[in-house]
Order: sequence, then structure tokens, then C-alpha cells
Amino acid sequence: MATRINTLTEYVYKTFIEQEVKEITINGDNEVILDRIKSIDKLPCKVFVGVGWRVYYLKIKSEDLIEPDTDFKDKLYYNNVILPYDATKNYHDEMDKKEAGSSEKCRLKIIKKEDVDKFMDLVINTLKELKFNTFNGILLKNDISQDMFDCLKCPTIEIEEGEECCVCYERTLNKTWCKHSICFRCMENISTYYQEEHDGLITKDCPICRKNIIFPDNDDED
Repeated sequence: MATRINTLTEYVYKTFIEQEVKEITINGDNEVILDRIKSIDKLPCKVFVGVGWRVYYLKIKSEDLIEPDTDFKDKLYYNNVILPYDATKNYHDEMDKKEAGSSEKCRLKIIKKEDVDKFMDLVINTLKELKFNTFNGILLKNDISQDMFDCLKCPTIEIEEGEECCVCYERTLNKTWCKHSICFRCMENISTYYQEEHDGLITKDCPICRKNIIFPDNDDED
């Protein structure tokens, strides 16, 4: 097991460094997709680790669902800083050297092997602990149990109940464009089912009215 983790860490570290050299003047994050991870808590997903401006982060996106009102980007199930990285005096000295004689300011990142080792250990532990919350469609390390939820109910506190998913009957806040309640886990599973059944054509039909739940007709947007 240790050999596999070390190999993964080496791969992530090397990829970060290669991308940093290629994109030294670009204000973008370096991301690596862990493409062997196909699901978390039985939810199909895409897992990314990245290094941005003084942070290492973990990002988990849906396999093929699309976040409403975000110009057709994947839905984010999880996006969190896992480890801030140490920027020493060398960081500032190196930045001054890179910017000397240049009109462009570069966002130089110092990526240390020991930081990546620590980061990947934390990522692996985080992935083991994450549980998918079908109510609001996110991955959490510490989910609120039904007992705790019931304890919060009192006349002075308004609790958002949601509606029953039309497939599994668990409560959810999510609705399709056609206004039918379906949790994110069932949306993902239905999407996968139709993708297989239609030779790769992703139709994502609503289980109730059979309208497309991702790309609605113009009449459904009103």
C-alpha cells in the first residue's frame, strides 16, 4: 500500500512541477486529475488535486451533471483547501528574479516535495471520510444525522424540509428544469443509465415527464 501511495505522490509532484514551468506567467492553478478514482461513496465523480495561490486543494466534480446557472460547467460536489503551503524568504527572492526586466508580474509558486507528500496523505484520508449528502448534493466529512436534524425542529426555527426524490424517496432540495424533485445521486445514476442504453448519447431524461433534465427546451426555462 505504501508503495502505491508514494508512486501517486511522485506523479502528482512531478506533474505540478512540469505545469509550473510551462505556465510560469499564467495566473492559473495547477491541477492533476486522479483519473483512477471513479466514485466516492458510490457516487460517480471526477477528482482533482491542485496547487493554487499558497494553497493545495481537493476538488471533486460530478461525472456528467451540470451545475445550473454556471454556463454548463460540471457540478462541484466538494472544493476545499487541504493544506496551505509554506512560502519562505526564498519565495520572494525567486519572484523578484523572475520579474526582473519583465513588464509582466508572474505568480510564482514554490512546490516542495515534502509539502506534496503531506498533502497527498491528507487527500487520501479526506477521500476515505467523505460521505455524500443527497439532500443538498455535496460531499461532507461530518454529515448531520437525521436525529440531529429532528432535534433542531422547534417553533422558532424554520427547517427547510425539501421534497421526496421521485426515484429513491429521500428528501432533497434539488429539482430538474421541469420542476420535479430528484436527488443528485439519482440524477447521476439515471444519467449513466441513459448513456449506456443509448450508445453514448447522454439524454438525461426526467423519470416523471421524460424531458431532458440537463439541457432543457426553451419552453422549460420560463
